[in-house]
Amino acid sequence: MKKNYRSIKAIGTGLLLIFTALNGCKTDLSPEPQEAKQTSSSNATNYIHPGILNTAESLNDMVYQYNTSSDPDYGFRRAAFSRVTGWINNTTNHSPSSFVTGTAPIIIYVAASAATPEEKMVKNDAILAYANALAWATTAETKYLTAAKAILNAYGSRFNRFEAKDGVTSQAYLEAAWVAPTFVAAAEIIKTYNRGGAPAPWTNATEVSNFRNFAIKLHNDYVANIPLTKKGNWGVSAGYAKMALGVYLDQYTSVYLDGRNRLLNAMPDEIAASGEVGDFCVHNDCEHGQYSLTALTYGAEIARNQGETGVNSIYDANYGSTTRRLLMGYYWTDKLFTSGTVSNCVSCTSYSDIYPGVEVAADYYKHSSIYNLSSQNADSNPYNNIPLNDIPNSFTFLGFTSFTHRNVGERSTIN
Repeated sequence: MKKNYRSIKAIGTGLLLIFTALNGCKTDLSPEPQEAKQTSSSNATNYIHPGILNTAESLNDMVYQYNTSSDPDYGFRRAAFSRVTGWINNTTNHSPSSFVTGTAPIIIYVAASAATPEEKMVKNDAILAYANALAWATTAETKYLTAAKAILNAYGSRFNRFEAKDGVTSQAYLEAAWVAPTFVAAAEIIKTYNRGGAPAPWTNATEVSNFRNFAIKLHNDYVANIPLTKKGNWGVSAGYAKMALGVYLDQYTSVYLDGRNRLLNAMPDEIAASGEVGDFCVHNDCEHGQYSLTALTYGAEIARNQGETGVNSIYDANYGSTTRRLLMGYYWTDKLFTSGTVSNCVSCTSYSDIYPGVEVAADYYKHSSIYNLSSQNADSNPYNNIPLNDIPNSFTFLGFTSFTHRNVGERSTIN
């Protein structure tokens, strides 16, 4: 049995807040009433780096499996890695955009009514930076490091603004919340991962400073403007983005902690005690509910990587019940996608775009219903009947989670 790399490290008493809600009421975690603007100074000192969706220990184990033919997960890890390089090498669809290859200030036009070309470009660039960072961490090949840095440096040095084409300014806030975590997850790897004990390779002070300022601008000018009261995938996407940005920027109270509070306060609204995920019916589609589940799951994983554990954690929050709310959401969604027996408003039994958060949730909960949901991805080209979950069609969240999370770091029997 592999050694479980997860340490039970407390990040501080401020992180481990006690639930006070009874009878299913929403927990009051008293988030800050006004969002403080962040600077380059740090409010916390004990973050684990890398510590967004990957840790040094999980990356080390991933690399070991990839390179060790005697490891039982060698074949799967190699197959899953081919999905990362497949994305990178698909130059027809996933080349760096003109935002990266050009020299002009980067202005990202967005619209609430339909995705713009610029929205697609920035989402592709963020995912491509993350894919290259993963590929460098896995192989140590310079070409992947160079490609990741080129993308991050372009946005760090030339990003100007998001701009609404249809007058819906708030859409820029949501778009920033979708891409910010992916950008900083890529940067976190090449800036802080000591592969093989060697120093992390992204050390150019100007480049690192420029990208930090870009991340701060994404937070201050966009993500922080999503109201605390905003519900649905907007609210949880903001929470997840703030947690990722908080780790990267080493900013605790009004970035990381505020994001965590948003997720904990939003979860009872997003997922009923029965497990019903409201956004499926609110939007009458098979995607928006997955937005919410993925944002909640990725936020829970960040907290886990920062040492959060137990009933006070996002993963295990039960709001006075005997069942964990996020897990109940996956139970319900599995039924929605596999049997269609839980909802009268939307049918998802023929929908195959399963979002990659499912692999992260499966890594934590180790429950057969979550693996069953994962297996609904008909486009995943399964290896030994295990789907290789990549990027959702919307490009809204980072992916490759089968590669980064399936049987990485610990082995456990599926319940």
